[in-house]
Amino acid sequence: MNTKAQKIYLLALLFHCSSFADTEVEVPMDEVDWVYKGSSLVCNLEYEDSSYGKFYFRSEEVGNIYFHTQVEKNNKNWNSGKLYSYPAPWSNENELLLISQNTTINNQYSTFKHNMAELLNNMEAGHWIKFAFSGRNASDYRAYILPTIRIQTALTQFRRCQSSLPSMSYAQARNITLSFELGQRQLTTQQTNTLDALNTYLRADNNISKILIDGYTDNIGSKVANLTISKQRAELVAKALKKYGIEDARIEVRSHGSRYPIASNATPEGQAKNRRVTLRLVRNDEAVIPTKIRKINEMEKA
Repeated sequence: MNTKAQKIYLLALLFHCSSFADTEVEVPMDEVDWVYKGSSLVCNLEYEDSSYGKFYFRSEEVGNIYFHTQVEKNNKNWNSGKLYSYPAPWSNENELLLISQNTTINNQYSTFKHNMAELLNNMEAGHWIKFAFSGRNASDYRAYILPTIRIQTALTQFRRCQSSLPSMSYAQARNITLSFELGQRQLTTQQTNTLDALNTYLRADNNISKILIDGYTDNIGSKVANLTISKQRAELVAKALKKYGIEDARIEVRSHGSRYPIASNATPEGQAKNRRVTLRLVRNDEAVIPTKIRKINEMEKA
C-alpha cells in the first residue's frame, strides 16, 4: 500500500457514523503489531491490545491451525461466529470471503477451526481479518476488523515453525488407545501410522521421561491365556517404538489380561472395546506408581 492510499483511507475513517462504530470495531492500523512466538511443540502468531483483546493463530501439529479470539467487551448473548478474509480497504477487491463459522464460544473466548491455511495465504497477499459474533437479537451483532500490515516477517516465522511441528499434539499423544481384533497378533497399517505420528512428538518433546504401555483383553478364554495375550500385544507395541530408536529405559510394559474392562463383555461391541493397548506419556514432573505397589493397592481395594 502506498502512502497516498493510506492517507485517503485514514481520512475516510473519520466519517464513520456512531451507529456503525457500535456494531463494527476496526483496530487502528498504527496500533497493530503481529508477533511470532514458538517452540518445537507450539507456534503462535498473535496480536494483543488491552483495549480490544487478544487474537492469535495457534498450531501444535503439522497441518492443523486454529484462530483464537479473546475480546475485551464480550456479549454473553453471542452464540455463533463467522470468520472472514477481508480485502484491505484500498484494494480493488470488495468481496468478503467466508473462512470459518459455527465457532466455539465460551464467554469472551472463541475458536475458529477450519480453512486457516487459506486465510493465511490471503493474509500474505494483503488481506485483513474480519470476524463477527451474533446472538438471538440483531442488537447482539458485533464485528471486529484486524489489519495485517507489517505481518510478513512474523507470518514467515510462523509458517516455518508450523511446518516443523510433530504430527500430533500433546493432547493427542499423552493418551493413545489401540484397539485389537479378536486373535490379532500384528499391528495394522492404521496402528503403525499412529505410532509413526507419536514418534514425531516424542522426538520434539524432551520432557517425556516414560512411555507406559498397558495391554488388556476381553474375557474370552482363560485368565492365564488373556494375561499372555495382553502381554504379547503390549510388547508388540513396545517393539515398534524401539525400532524408532526410543530407549528401553523410557518404555514400561504392563499386562492386565481381562482386568479393568472399560465396557461390558456381554456384547461383541463391549468385548471389542476391551481388547486394547494403551499408551500414556509421563513427563519429568510426573510420578509413576511402581507396578508392585500398584498391585498391592489393587489387592487392598479388593
